Amino acid sequence: MCLSHSYLTGVMNCKKATELVEKGFIQPLTLKEFLALRVHLSLCSDCKNYKHYSVLLEKAIRPKTDHEHDIAYRLTDAQKEEIKLKLNQSMEDKSKNSGM
Repeated sequence: MCLSHSYLTGVMNCKKATELVEKGFIQPLTLKEFLALRVHLSLCSDCKNYKHYSVLLEKAIRPKTDHEHDIAYRLTDAQKEEIKLKLNQSMEDKSKNSGM
């Protein structure tokens, strides 16, 4: 048990704090959760260390950000035009075949 629990009552426990740390990677915390976690982390070195190493792990395993992902898979204008032509041709072929 961390030091904060020995002299403060009403402070969240370490289990809840670590849950909020992990939740923060998935979705934004509510203001109440954010503030309660900040208070807990300011008083509990174990949870502060847990958050530090969780952030390092998250950065190491997280896929590229959306911006980097977009750049890596961005189509050139020529590729876009080729796709448009193929789609238009396919739609024309289908309309010809359905009219027969």
